[in-house]
Amino acid sequence: IAITTAPTKVTYTAGETFDPTGMVVTGTYSDSTTKVIDTYHYEPMTALTTDDTVVTINVEGKTVTQAITVNE
Repeated sequence: IAITTAPTKVTYTAGETFDPTGMVVTGTYSDSTTKVIDTYHYEPMTALTTDDTVVTINVEGKTVTQAITVNE
């Protein structure tokens, strides 16, 4: 899987939660076809802290990360 379009928002204030709006996750299959994946899980799903630098996207055991910035 890959993030082919980053989410609209990548800079947060501590206490906010990740917003995947605008993010496009694409899967590439063994026959080289690709498909946009609409159903995925991400972590952390809780309030972000300044220690959070990435969000991990998970699709059926495959993961990719999206860099984020969290300010105080």
